[in-house]
Amino acid sequence: MAPQDAGPKPLPARRAQQRPAQVGIAADGGSLQIATAVRTFALPIDQIFADPVRRIERVAILGQEDRGERFDLLLRVEASSDPDAERGRCRKGREVTLQNLAFDAQGGTVGNSAVIVSCLNRIRLAGERRLRDGRTEYALSQRLPDGSHMEANLVYDLSHPGGDTEL
Repeated sequence: MAPQDAGPKPLPARRAQQRPAQVGIAADGGSLQIATAVRTFALPIDQIFADPVRRIERVAILGQEDRGERFDLLLRVEASSDPDAERGRCRKGREVTLQNLAFDAQGGTVGNSAVIVSCLNRIRLAGERRLRDGRTEYALSQRLPDGSHMEANLVYDLSHPGGDTEL
């Protein structure tokens, strides 16, 4: 005798919908305006770049994750800087950073750390590719003072931007 069907099987648990973040550049280029469903705030340029930069010109959200009490964002921020500063260290006058932001939903703490901070002439993002498992690999190239190049690959899980970074 065939076993009795106990009715329809329950649907598998759905993953919580992530609240999309939006990031814009202030009109004067001096800060980023970050907005999520749980919090809106400004991040000044001096908290993004250690080097003196003139203005933020581009920003892109590479990854975001809503962990309920905490929200993680990975941003790629590009700014113009003084090409003559530090004896022409950044001759092209461009700075790039991958910035990892973590903030709580209650509005208290904002933590940020730079994954990559580079002058495009010093360390440059030579390539980017998405891996099948959802991570993204960044190929980096750095020109050393003796004229040689150092290459490195950075692997980042964009679905969990607050997680570990592999080098």
